[in-house]
Amino acid sequence: MTADISLSEDASENLKVSSILTCKEIKPQSTGTLYLIFSKFVPVFSASISLSLGFNVTEGSASYDDEYQLEDIEISISDMFSPLLITSFDKHFESFFTAQDEVTETYQVEYKSLEAAISELIKHFGITVFDGSSKVDIKTEKFHTLKLGGRFLGKLDVIMKCIIGFDNKQRCVVKFVCRCKDQELATNLLESIC
Repeated sequence: MTADISLSEDASENLKVSSILTCKEIKPQSTGTLYLIFSKFVPVFSASISLSLGFNVTEGSASYDDEYQLEDIEISISDMFSPLLITSFDKHFESFFTAQDEVTETYQVEYKSLEAAISELIKHFGITVFDGSSKVDIKTEKFHTLKLGGRFLGKLDVIMKCIIGFDNKQRCVVKFVCRCKDQELATNLLESIC
C-alpha cells in the first residue's frame, strides 16, 4: 500500500512530511492506520492535508492497482494543546506569569448571545475550561469571564481570560487577556479569532 500526500498552501510553508507509515494490508470492511512523520513542524493554527491511498486489488487470479481519495485532515488550534492541570486558575494567572507575559486584544465578534460566545470560544481554542466558567446566568450577568488554559505542544502553558459582553448596539465584544512566556504565540493565538 502506498500513500500520496498534498499540503494546502498555508500548511506547506510550515510542515514537511519526511515519511509515511502505512499498514501492509486493510481487509474488506475494516480500517487501518496511517502515520505522517514531520521533519519540519512549525505550529500552525489552520491547515489542510489531502491524502490518497494507492493499493493493489486482487480478485481471483487477476490483480490491478487502484487509488482511493481520503477525507482531508484539518489541523486546527485545538490540535496543538493538551490539558493544563492546575489547582487554581487565578493563582496560576497571577503568580506564574507576569504582566510582561501578557497580550491583550479586544475584538467585536459575530456571536448572538453569551452562551453562543462561550460555546464557540471553547470549541475554537479547544483548551481546558476552569472554575466552571462555561456556565453563565443570563438573567443576572451582563458580561461574563471565561477562563481557559492549555499546554501548547506539551511545552508552554497558555492561560487566558475572555471577558465577553455586548455593547449598546447588542454587538458581542470580547476582551482577551492571554498570558504565555512566548509573546508571539499569545499574539498569534488571539489573532486566530479574526
